[in-house]
Amino acid sequence: MLDQALPSELYVLLPATDNSSENQLRQIATNSERLEALRTLTGSTYFLTTGRVIVCIEGEPAIARARADLQLFTRIYPRSTAFTFVPSKGKGNVIQTVSSLRNHLPETVYKIKVRGLVDADQGGILPDGVLSLPVCMIENLLIDPSALFRFLSSRSISDFASPSDVSADLQKISAAMRDSEISLRVQRRLKAHTARFSGKDLPTVKQNHKSEIEKVANLLPTDEALEKIIAECTSEVDQILSDNTAAEKFRGKQMLDEFFHKHLNNANISKDEFYLALADDIGKNGTVAPRLDPIFDSLVQ
Repeated sequence: MLDQALPSELYVLLPATDNSSENQLRQIATNSERLEALRTLTGSTYFLTTGRVIVCIEGEPAIARARADLQLFTRIYPRSTAFTFVPSKGKGNVIQTVSSLRNHLPETVYKIKVRGLVDADQGGILPDGVLSLPVCMIENLLIDPSALFRFLSSRSISDFASPSDVSADLQKISAAMRDSEISLRVQRRLKAHTARFSGKDLPTVKQNHKSEIEKVANLLPTDEALEKIIAECTSEVDQILSDNTAAEKFRGKQMLDEFFHKHLNNANISKDEFYLALADDIGKNGTVAPRLDPIFDSLVQ
């Protein structure tokens, strides 16, 4: 019903203030174009009318797949249901959506808080209002040896005698990821370029093609600089392995997928069942709350 509302029909009711003469009704959009722009940003008018803090996150809408980021998050961290999440695909889209929504819906006017929450897997400085998770990606929050052990035991899979055995196996998996994690960090440190070829005729297209190749060729730094980048990335990964913090700083999805392949691939259990059961277990036991509470306290400020 809200998604079908016209600009003249859609308002939010602000909390009461000491100023009794203030009109608590605020029209969301004064024309169809602006309302459509807001719908495009959030995917639904509903998100703008919940009265809760709007948090743009990475990932696809939950309907796209059973274990979308939003599905996992609300199960892992029950407190998150007090927020309105807007899945916005990648990190860049999250930042852009937060900025655009803040421009369209100034907090001073509409009293609607718009924030962003992104994975901690790419580094960089985040703009005001956008925070990062304390882990590489949301799947890292599922890497809990005790929860994994309970899941295997409940399915009568006796590969491990205790959670400490699960932890040791996860360390082996993370050690095997060393080279790919180094490569990933090197990739992030190097500049990227998207090549596009165009032109009104064959000579122009070929000239553009040549120009794009030259741009790509010039992206690679000197051998000395490249060796330094590789050495720094190698040192970072080795330090993570030495500190046994790979469960937080390596790609959690890859770690869990490898664990699933090793121990559950032939157990007639789907990955969706595996992921969602872990999320429910962790949410019930409140194991991630101490790590996420400070972030969500900041989101409401």
